[in-house]
Amino acid sequence: MSGNTGETHAWNPHKADKDVEVGDYHFKRKNYRAAESRYREALHFQDNNAAAMYGLAETLEKENKRDEAVQFYTKYLKTVPGGENAPDARKALERLKAPLPQVSQNDLPAAPQPPQTTAAEKKNLKQRVKDQFGSEWCVNVAGQHCTHSKPSDKPDPAPPESKN
Repeated sequence: MSGNTGETHAWNPHKADKDVEVGDYHFKRKNYRAAESRYREALHFQDNNAAAMYGLAETLEKENKRDEAVQFYTKYLKTVPGGENAPDARKALERLKAPLPQVSQNDLPAAPQPPQTTAAEKKNLKQRVKDQFGSEWCVNVAGQHCTHSKPSDKPDPAPPESKN
């Protein structure tokens, strides 16, 4: 059996950021197992999420999973060598007696781009939402409806009379 299952996952930076936020919550409360799970999930949805890499590295270090912590501190430094946590990541690698990665701008991976939504897909999505919710609703690109264009139940106030 080959290692490539043909499975793909959604590129979802918003979901990744939410997972990092929850991971940070668990980390602060020293629930490292839950934090590790959330940081890994964040990296599933956005494999170049620097905050998830750094958070996972810190968590793994707290769990005494030193080899894997080194792997993620190194990955963090290769992804964002000048990132806000880069000095701490370098100190952690020194503390763990691991080599510091030599990184040049040419070594940095390009960030994968999310798939583009075509105009036809957007139009189709808007039509489906109108069919489901009625024409008084509008829809954003993510397919969620909003109410800013829904008619108000209150009548518009009368315009002020001008004094001539």
